[in-house]
Amino acid sequence: MDQRLSASAHSDSGHASIIDVAAVAGVSKSTASRALLGQPGVSERTKEHVLETARRLGYVKDLRAQSLKSGRSDTVAILVRAVQLSYYGELIRTVQETLSTRGFRLAVTMADPRDDRPLDAVMSLRPEGVIIASGRVGLDDFADLSDVPVVVVGPDAVPPRLSAISDDGSGVEALIDLVVAEGHQQIGVIDFPRSRSATLGARSDAFIRAVRSHGIDPLIIPAEADGDGPDPRALRTVASDATVVVCPSDPIMVRTWELLHSWGLDVPEDISLTGYDGLGDLARPVIGVTTWMQPVEAMGRAAAEEIMARIGGRHEPTRRQFRGSMIRGRTLRNVGHV
Repeated sequence: MDQRLSASAHSDSGHASIIDVAAVAGVSKSTASRALLGQPGVSERTKEHVLETARRLGYVKDLRAQSLKSGRSDTVAILVRAVQLSYYGELIRTVQETLSTRGFRLAVTMADPRDDRPLDAVMSLRPEGVIIASGRVGLDDFADLSDVPVVVVGPDAVPPRLSAISDDGSGVEALIDLVVAEGHQQIGVIDFPRSRSATLGARSDAFIRAVRSHGIDPLIIPAEADGDGPDPRALRTVASDATVVVCPSDPIMVRTWELLHSWGLDVPEDISLTGYDGLGDLARPVIGVTTWMQPVEAMGRAAAEEIMARIGGRHEPTRRQFRGSMIRGRTLRNVGHV
């Protein structure tokens, strides 16, 4: 490897960044991020190569030395629902890249729905700040923290002492406007309970309101009791009448699609589908889903910048919203204008 490249691969801040590590290791930023976080999807050989590159550039060494010298952990904890989902993977990558330019490490932990005290698990990491990116986590305990700032990504309705970063929700009305413009009057909506996810529950409620605003009675499909898909029995009943099913997330849309396919129903010939997230492989034109792309990269940067500002001494929490964009795919067909 070119030693000149290795020696010069440092950010303007004086610390090697994730971008530097990726460039010298000859991998993408996302691969370098997954390797450094120990996430799946990276071969052992690549992981060892990235870790060795990071050590050689001082990426890990400098962070630890700074932590010992200052007596601070220089750690931000992020609590997510599931690292394997594209939404959380993109969010983690962007947050980590932004934090690393300021010498912070990111500790990733997953929200366990069986854990009634997620605060204890997060605070055991001794973080200087916490980012919550799971709608399954109750926020009241975190709102009581007096010396650790908390930023919530996803829900916009949070306790006053917490900062909130979210999309602006405009995708809900935009999707329903599109569905109605394509002639659909029998519209199924998957109703995800707020008790299981504040974000998905609020989005489901917004979809139902948006359908009703067009003078249409939505066909409600409850979520399954265990899992993130629709209740199969309810979906099968509604599928006999509905021309489209609106899903509050892309993973839920995929699960819905799988069920419809198992019953011999084709998308979109027999029934159309829409999702929400627009990330990862599902955003690719070759897949062709109709969905709303959340501005996760902008939200991740904003969350990291907000937590650093709060750690740096600004105590007033902020509320920021970002607008996404439509992905018009093949899973929504025209059934005749009204």
